[in-house]
Amino acid sequence: MVQTSVGARVSCRDGWAGTLKRLVVDSDRGKTTHLVIETALLLPHDAIVPVEHVIATGHEAIFLDLISVQLEVYCERG
Repeated sequence: MVQTSVGARVSCRDGWAGTLKRLVVDSDRGKTTHLVIETALLLPHDAIVPVEHVIATGHEAIFLDLISVQLEVYCERG
């Protein structure tokens, strides 16, 4: 289970990636499935990242097992 709060800093293996915008929860199972991250990439987009990429959490930070280039795969393009 992800234990953190909205607004927490999100870091990839190669540095700061953005901030947590919201959590996506499977209401049937009561488990977090994805993180919605407001990215700090060159062109800001929201990234919807599966929770399996989380390697550590806290109230102020989330650490992902991705590098920034990999995070772009999960970005929504509008």
